[in-house]
Amino acid sequence: MLSHNRLKSIPEEIGGLTSLELIRLSNNELNESLPKELLTLPNLSWISISGNPIAIRPVTNKKEIPKEMVSYNKSQILGLGASGTVYRGSFESKDVAVKIFKHDSRGSDGLAVDEVEVQQLVDHPLAVVANGIFLSDDGKSHEGMVMDLLNNPGRCGLDSNCQAIHSLLNVETRNFPEAIGLTPSFDTVTRDAGPSDAFQELGRDGVCKVIWNVGSVLDQLHSSAKVSHSDVYLHNILCDNGVAMVSDFGASFCYGDANHFEAIEVLAFGRLVQDLFAWFLGISVPSKISNVGCCTGSRPLDEGRLKDLLGSILQPDQGKRPTFSEIMDTLSRIPDFDCAKQAVEHIIIQ
Repeated sequence: MLSHNRLKSIPEEIGGLTSLELIRLSNNELNESLPKELLTLPNLSWISISGNPIAIRPVTNKKEIPKEMVSYNKSQILGLGASGTVYRGSFESKDVAVKIFKHDSRGSDGLAVDEVEVQQLVDHPLAVVANGIFLSDDGKSHEGMVMDLLNNPGRCGLDSNCQAIHSLLNVETRNFPEAIGLTPSFDTVTRDAGPSDAFQELGRDGVCKVIWNVGSVLDQLHSSAKVSHSDVYLHNILCDNGVAMVSDFGASFCYGDANHFEAIEVLAFGRLVQDLFAWFLGISVPSKISNVGCCTGSRPLDEGRLKDLLGSILQPDQGKRPTFSEIMDTLSRIPDFDCAKQAVEHIIIQ
């Protein structure tokens, strides 16, 4: 956790830290290219570099809206985070979620201005991003953003016997949209602590749908926007009416034509898949570089195209890992993912 320091460079000797999985470098003074020794570490899965001279901060106002068009109720809190608070509000006569940024927030992920600008580049129906951005009264900083209000989140498997877990608008009991995973603990360190209480059970069909949805969002980010989400974890996958959606772009950054960042995030995606199979199916998806997340007494993944794909994703040589576009192409040809693909196509058509 090295965000908000005055680091001007990273020494190439960091390449000796072959077990390093996560590094936060946001809001420093990095003005030299990051050493290849860092960017090619075999276990590196999560990196953030926004707010540095070497990072690209897009300048766009395509989602900017007048502040006076937004209202929110401070007594109806929907969520709390390091960078701000989310309230129930109203915009254009619709119920919405309104995130108000903390002034000069110093969370480990990065700065609010970077989160705001990156979100304007994300264009996917399964990404929880801002519909509108509004400035402070002096017009010099971003005060908040407007997002869709998630509805009665249910288990992502869309099982017929599943009931809605919580009502998002039940403010008295402060029920929020449920994430699939629990944030890392001091025991798990870089890995999610386990499934949330609402997701103790998730069948094979549900697991495949989560994998497909997350992969399709990450494909759009990297293929079209050249954006790294940088926080690909199951604790950032929320459910809206049983549909898995990617949230929390607080650590995201644009990387332009720079190499390595997609390959790093591919490994994070592989970690997420490992956890899904281990937690919910009792299936071990080991890799050559780390078996963290595999269940004791779990059975191995069956031979086949999916096992081969996951082996390529989880390998230490990032130059041999597939891109997200290639991952989605392979998944589209595996029958287990047909239902997931059709469900997303239906959402896009709507």
